[in-house]
Amino acid sequence: MTRAGGSNGMIKIVATLLVIVIFLELLLSVVRKRCQGRLVDLLEEGDYEAFDEYCGKWAIKAAIPAYTAKVMKLNAAMQKGDHARIKETFQEIEGLKLTSQEKADISLRGFYYFLPKRDGEMCKKYAAGVRENSRDEAMKETVSRFYDVLIEKKDGMLDVLLAEMEGQAELERYTNEYLVSEIYRNRGDGQRAGLYSGLSKKHKQAYLEAMSSMEFGKKYRPRQ
Repeated sequence: MTRAGGSNGMIKIVATLLVIVIFLELLLSVVRKRCQGRLVDLLEEGDYEAFDEYCGKWAIKAAIPAYTAKVMKLNAAMQKGDHARIKETFQEIEGLKLTSQEKADISLRGFYYFLPKRDGEMCKKYAAGVRENSRDEAMKETVSRFYDVLIEKKDGMLDVLLAEMEGQAELERYTNEYLVSEIYRNRGDGQRAGLYSGLSKKHKQAYLEAMSSMEFGKKYRPRQ
């Protein structure tokens, strides 16, 4: 009887603890959603000072990881086209303790943000971040190519890009076509640059439409 009683008591304790844990998880989920909603409101209002102050509260720190909050801020600044705020937020994120994957993700975003601006210094920095932290070899190769062609103005890979396109479907060629157009532009060959630029835009649009159709089909495919 003593053993049975002790066993039942232990089961009750474990069950109680389990209920408490589940309750706390549900409570944290509710708090997190409310906090995220408030953060979104502040960002939509453009009140970054209040956003930072709100993020500094201990309850917010417990509910929302600092990296997540800063990425929310970065997204809002990008939507508004606030270049100064974007640069500032990138620096804030880089000051956090990040995982290798987070470093790779933010480096990739930084690279593609500064690439159209032809900011060589920033692109070099973020390309290095992708190279050092990403496990995606294809992505690292793509970043390296864009950096070499658009920033360094190198043209040594022209034959490789053209050869690769021969084995690609039309919808897969737009990245190579864009790089080829830039190489010809750097060489001063405006006619070929225009040709491949037009093909790149055409095939990219077709690719995006195909992907959109596939996603639509998956979402609304009738159940068997």
